[in-house]
Amino acid sequence: MQARLANPADRDALAAFHGQGFGPLPAEAARDGGAADVLLVLEDAQGVLAGYALLRSPSLAAHFRRGVSVRRVPLAGIDRKLATLTLCNDLCDAARLCALRVAGEGDPAAAAAAVLLGAVQETARREAARFGRRLYAALPGVQGADGDAVLWQALGRHFAAQGQAHLDGDAAALAELLPQHTLYAGFLPAPARAVLGVAGDACRDVQGWLHAAGWQASDYVDPFDGGPVLLWPDGGAGR
Repeated sequence: MQARLANPADRDALAAFHGQGFGPLPAEAARDGGAADVLLVLEDAQGVLAGYALLRSPSLAAHFRRGVSVRRVPLAGIDRKLATLTLCNDLCDAARLCALRVAGEGDPAAAAAAVLLGAVQETARREAARFGRRLYAALPGVQGADGDAVLWQALGRHFAAQGQAHLDGDAAALAELLPQHTLYAGFLPAPARAVLGVAGDACRDVQGWLHAAGWQASDYVDPFDGGPVLLWPDGGAGR
């Protein structure tokens, strides 16, 4: 298998491709063959489309950063560590891996993902002026039985009256509506606390692919669904 830049001739194959991974392919990317940002496609030995990855240059980004607030009063016997969530824009200088999908399952899918991720990372190295010094990927978080994100039901919906669909995944827009001060995670319902930094079932394999390619866990989570944010390379941010 080999990865290359997409071109207009890939349009139909991209539009019809269904593989496992994360992130939808924007309609304009499939139509223009990667004119927006950088769209890489993976071909098998017969020249058949076997996957794609979409890399977006740095832009305004908003995430929750998980932290700890210590409350210590020795004379009163108080010594507590409280988990916190703080809205931040720490990753505005990082390029985003918006989508990664490959055909197949198991080891073949992992091998295909490794080739694609290698091409993504090489592209970022080669065009450092465009993509910055690090990359990040925000994996979808845990959904409830009703199909809505568990964290959204506990937090986001109280501040975004228009609903999650209206925001169309725009984390920066959601951040403008959420409280700007530090939140104590302990105030969230237990199910919402439990999903912070946890990838949804459909993305557990993707998380493994990213780890195998050198991407590292961080203290950042998606403000919509609490999904984990992985960094490559780890420049120390969020750790």
